[in-house]
Amino acid sequence: MKRFSSQAQTLQWVDRRIGAPFCLALTFLRRLTEGAARRAPAEPPRTILFLKLAEQGSTVLAHEAIRLAVAKVGRENVYFLLFEENRFILDLLELVPRENVLTIRTKSPWTMATSAWRRLGEIRRRRFDACVDLEFFARFSAAIAWMTGARQRVGFHAYFGEGPYRGDLLTHRVLYNPHLHASQTFTSLVLALDLPPASLPTFPAVVPLSPPLPPFRPSEAEKDEVRRLLEGLGVPSGGRLVLLNATAERRTVDAGTGFRRILGEQAPLYEYILDAPRVVSGAWRDVRYDTGEWTAAGPFYHAWNGTSKQSDAGDGVAEWPLELRADGTYTVDAWWAAAPGASGWTKRAVFEVVSGGQVVASAALDQSSAGDQWHTIATVALAERDAPVVLARQR
Repeated sequence: MKRFSSQAQTLQWVDRRIGAPFCLALTFLRRLTEGAARRAPAEPPRTILFLKLAEQGSTVLAHEAIRLAVAKVGRENVYFLLFEENRFILDLLELVPRENVLTIRTKSPWTMATSAWRRLGEIRRRRFDACVDLEFFARFSAAIAWMTGARQRVGFHAYFGEGPYRGDLLTHRVLYNPHLHASQTFTSLVLALDLPPASLPTFPAVVPLSPPLPPFRPSEAEKDEVRRLLEGLGVPSGGRLVLLNATAERRTVDAGTGFRRILGEQAPLYEYILDAPRVVSGAWRDVRYDTGEWTAAGPFYHAWNGTSKQSDAGDGVAEWPLELRADGTYTVDAWWAAAPGASGWTKRAVFEVVSGGQVVASAALDQSSAGDQWHTIATVALAERDAPVVLARQR
């Protein structure tokens, strides 16, 4: 079953249509209970809660911000609230104790709402001193930050720049700087805890560059599990296997009795265009069928080299040496311009793929229509030693 947290468009709609008025209502409530002034706390925070519900990549980029918070209050006093499917990345970073990672279940809208409500109750009972909202202008994260009850709440605020409305729920409103790397912007949120709220958006500190991430060190049990999986797939000891899993979920790869080439559309190993054919026989003249780049009105048509060869008598033969990069299976296509006079061109242009002196493939194509696009002549196995060429003639 697809998790509700993976339905990005639905979540964005909810955040925009429901989150914005919800933040407005909470803003009125905040001003009734806290007043409009932002007062500096009497003492620095002793506990810090990070809020980054989604995006595992952004959580990795917050590495330096988390490390700075750990240095400020101690590892046992740093907590993290996020969706349950993203917690594994925090466990890999090993900056926050596993018991300090608070997760929200996301299998359905109801599950997400009730799980978030229970987590908020738990967070309020813990009485955190500071909450750092790492989300980029999400409305509901600003609302959650205020509902945590933390004395200090830090997050991004649009001020006079571009950015969606997310109420006035933060004590430390940091101006988002698009010229800084994301890791530095996250670090600036933690640094803002040391500043008086009234001094913002002015930021007197220079945000340092984040150091490299620590390398991943799998446990021996994890290594043994991978070795067993590779042996089951027939990978010899010392062999190499590359797997790419772009999700946070476990995947089972069924390779059958061995490895097979990936099926379906694939990017070609070599892809190139050959223009300006060599005249073999007959009378050919150079013509220009190209509207150029700055023509305001159509029709529009294009020849790759600007000029083309044209045989008016229809008895000429032209040749393109294929100049192979390597032996293999090649798809050979032809292009002609969708020029205004194309309707009078031949309806039977014969293209032949000649390899080792033998015609190995051919196609008769109608050049009087369907110009400005590629037309397949053949897909055929070719070898460099056979010096393959393509011949064109009218028949």
